[in-house]
Amino acid sequence: MENKYNKILDIEFKEVDIGLEKTEFIQEYSKLSFNGFFFVKSIESENTELKSYLNSIHKPLEDFDINISFQSASIDAKDFIFNLIKNKSLKKLSLSFYDEDDYLTIDSKYDSFENFRKLYISELNKIKLQKRLYQIANEGSIYDKWNISDRLTSKMIDDFIGNLFDNNNYRIFELSDWNGFDMGWYVSFLFINLEKSQITFFAKDDYD
Repeated sequence: MENKYNKILDIEFKEVDIGLEKTEFIQEYSKLSFNGFFFVKSIESENTELKSYLNSIHKPLEDFDINISFQSASIDAKDFIFNLIKNKSLKKLSLSFYDEDDYLTIDSKYDSFENFRKLYISELNKIKLQKRLYQIANEGSIYDKWNISDRLTSKMIDDFIGNLFDNNNYRIFELSDWNGFDMGWYVSFLFINLEKSQITFFAKDDYD
């Protein structure tokens, strides 16, 4: 099926270090023991078309000021994410669940634009992301508790978000499990810095 984001499939991405692994939040969060996995990876491309694609993604119909926890991402955003997941160069990155499975694999029941659009994908602003990451951190893992104070946790998360986005030109998506490997406490985010055309995956899975 033709889609305005089809060219995303062939854009060459490379992994880039934007300092996230050095932030206190990621350093402390990565100390937790997960049955599944945890990773944070950032990518960018020298392709000059990428910025226009990223800035063309339709926004939700709802106003972000509405006092609700989650807002559904636009169909257009889902189409972009679908093609990004299927990008050929991303297969070279270490985005894996377990030895034999791949975070970028789409389950056959969602492997079309029509079916992928049925997945619930939410869009957040920075305030809602701060609250969501705070909740996720305080859940800890199946083995470990999060033993850092509320005040320090909030500061760590604020610093992490500030490292991701140094301006107000961004998009934040919380993603559903498209690959069928969700074993329990699955979390997956896609962060886009529109100014720098950088994309970050933040994901973890944990199960009893």
